[in-house]
Amino acid sequence: MPKKPDNFQPNLNETQLRAVKHGNGPLLIAAGAGSGKTKTLTSRIIHLLESGIKPENIIAITFTNKAAKEMRNRISNSKFPIPNSQLLFIGTFHSLGVQILKEEIGLTGRTKYFTIFDEDDAISLVKKILADLNLSKDRFNPLAIMAKISRIKNELLREEEIAAESHRHGGASQYEKIVVSVYKKYEELLRQSNAFDFDDLIEKTVKILQSEKNVLEKYQNRWQHILVDEFQDVNTSQYILIKLLAQNHQNLFVIGDDAQSIYSFRGSDFRNFLNFEKDWEKAAIIKLEENYRSTQNIIRAASE
Repeated sequence: MPKKPDNFQPNLNETQLRAVKHGNGPLLIAAGAGSGKTKTLTSRIIHLLESGIKPENIIAITFTNKAAKEMRNRISNSKFPIPNSQLLFIGTFHSLGVQILKEEIGLTGRTKYFTIFDEDDAISLVKKILADLNLSKDRFNPLAIMAKISRIKNELLREEEIAAESHRHGGASQYEKIVVSVYKKYEELLRQSNAFDFDDLIEKTVKILQSEKNVLEKYQNRWQHILVDEFQDVNTSQYILIKLLAQNHQNLFVIGDDAQSIYSFRGSDFRNFLNFEKDWEKAAIIKLEENYRSTQNIIRAASE
């Protein structure tokens, strides 16, 4: 077991240090603006490593490659030496999805040489489907249809749930039926193209973990500690992904600010943040409230 440094993170305040040294079990950190979220999370990773947790048993998830790079640099520049640090996963939800899909590609209907469609590719595919079905792009706006397809995937809706949702809103209209038809064709053509779209990287991963118990157990055993940054921006499919991976060991460490959700257009749901204590009965809650970046007047104005 690595030797613990005598002066571990002396520049953490008392609350941050309590979060960093939290034992096993779920922990939610409600952190205000400028309160040292990234510093606390990276210090937690270092603490786990110096406590003897292997790098390959930890994953840290954030929302941008830039944030992941900053996190990795902080850990690399720490005083604590990390052997086999390349085995430590620090990345986005989507890069985590890609890693799992590559390992389980045989369950996806694709080959290992799959491609990932960006937004332009996906829109072009929808336009092709509309043209093949002789549907007017004026009435069936490709962007609007793509947004509905994205929502279906982000909310993990099954076909019967799409129909049920339409029924609750007065019954499925002809437009909605067409959208479902386009969605089915879209999925078929993605498979034929040996491709995933951006939303698939989470949705298809979740579906594999839900349907393949042995696969789920493999990743649950591999990743014993899961840390999530900017938790307020997590959408339904992302939340289910981390919930599946953490449901056995329950070593889930999440940090975020429910007042700063910026990805609602991508389906992020701050209720996941607010309901954490309900979903994880043994959860500990810690609040980071000391701001190191802003003056009190700025904080007060932002809060208003």
